[in-house]
Amino acid sequence: FDFDPHWLSELVNERHERNWAKIERFCESVRQMPSNLEDDDFSDENFTSEDCLPSVPRSFDVIGDIAYLHSMPEDDPEKIGNAIMRKNKSIKLVVARRSNLEGAERAPGDEGLSIIAGAERSPLITTHSEYGIKCVVDLNHCFFSPRMARERLRICQQIARGENVLVLFAGVGMEAFQIAGRTEASSVVMVELNEWAIQCARRACRMLERNKAVKCSGAADRVRIHQGDVIDVLGTEL
Repeated sequence: FDFDPHWLSELVNERHERNWAKIERFCESVRQMPSNLEDDDFSDENFTSEDCLPSVPRSFDVIGDIAYLHSMPEDDPEKIGNAIMRKNKSIKLVVARRSNLEGAERAPGDEGLSIIAGAERSPLITTHSEYGIKCVVDLNHCFFSPRMARERLRICQQIARGENVLVLFAGVGMEAFQIAGRTEASSVVMVELNEWAIQCARRACRMLERNKAVKCSGAADRVRIHQGDVIDVLGTEL
């Protein structure tokens, strides 16, 4: 097999731009979600009249033990955050994003999130679980969407025994850990440029070794984590 870096660079850049375009459309649709109170989770029987504010978000993400609001509530953020925590006892912290996602990492950054309810936590790191497989997420410095859980599970169903899997732009590594823990792939190689995400992935890989929910033995041993630009890593390390 003759390695052609120019062809690979064009292919990766095309896929990269296409994926970010999808993410941009997804983020824009989230920003445009109405803030009126329509979701069953926020019905009158769940909240007292004191809690029922018109600006309670219609939807938000739950990442680990943190509720993640994609914009700052307009009215009394602390009261809204406390209402969310009372509704879901597993939520220990509520954060709201103050700015758009920026940079190659598509992350809020050090000043991009505000804690509106719950105890102070610095850094904003949590452990997130999907179908029993765990990953570590640094909310300030990493992009992660729990809404992709079913898609990650669908990908696992496409993996055949003995295959070698390459996960590009792997982020905190949830796709790689799902594949390693749920399939009999021979190897799972993940590549990510963001050093914060790599730190999270390495912590989660150590957790994978002790995870009793893992169906396939030796899952952590089959995961290889590479930090760097995709073109550089594929051309020199793989």
